[in-house]
Amino acid sequence: MIVYLSGPITGLRDNNRRAFTKALDRIGELALAEIFVISPLQLAEKVEAYFGEYNRNQYHVIKPEWSDYMRLCIARLCTVDCVYFLKNWQKSKGASLERHIAESLDIPCVESAEELKKIYGERHADQRKISDYKSLLSAR
Repeated sequence: MIVYLSGPITGLRDNNRRAFTKALDRIGELALAEIFVISPLQLAEKVEAYFGEYNRNQYHVIKPEWSDYMRLCIARLCTVDCVYFLKNWQKSKGASLERHIAESLDIPCVESAEELKKIYGERHADQRKISDYKSLLSAR
């Protein structure tokens, strides 16, 4: 299961890294197998690396803009199984956009580790049904 973290970043101290780290810790405490978490802070590093490489061969430096970060975040968001929203996500233009996209694409949205655990359980129950059905078909 792939989970995307969404929350306020722009204008916050250290890009709100502490809140993202706490969310990762809460997800880790669930001790659920096969959960891969995507953080927009990790994606931001990729954007910055790209611009750093691009700027190496230029006469003037181009800094990434908010939209550059969001393009990559939205692309990854569209591939996940669930989105975990951090506290105060409603105050963030980017997180609000991510919420709108996730809901439009019927990607489950949660705001707590307990909700994530429930979604995880539902997904794994569905996977067990599929594997039971496949084994039933192969037994014929």
